[in-house]
Amino acid sequence: MLNGKDIVTSFKTETEARFHPIAGCMPNDIEQDILIYLRSKIKDYGLEIDIIDLVLSGSRCRGLEKDASDLDVVVEYEGNISEDALFNIFHEDCFAIDGITVDINPIEHGKTGTLETYLPLVKTYLEKKYVSACADT
Repeated sequence: MLNGKDIVTSFKTETEARFHPIAGCMPNDIEQDILIYLRSKIKDYGLEIDIIDLVLSGSRCRGLEKDASDLDVVVEYEGNISEDALFNIFHEDCFAIDGITVDINPIEHGKTGTLETYLPLVKTYLEKKYVSACADT
């Protein structure tokens, strides 16, 4: 069984293998662009939060996207703002990369959990979606 850090690393490795590049960029580059955007929003609002890590999630992280699919991102953070309030701040500009809307889902330990507890649920969901997509073809 994987430990916490290994869960995140394994998820990111699988994403790297299945991801369809966006504007020639792979997941690590895209994560860095998103991190720059998030840090800018945090600074603009004077928020006292720390981003622990972020991970691409959803259909695009497994190459299962449709043309109109968003780019889903899970962001683990620590701080003094609720997930809902942070979600609203991160979405106010309709941030997009190469015309693809970035859907940012902030999570924190006290409410939704950590990436280590959240990603296995995402992985299970995506595996079911993959099986369903294969059955449709």
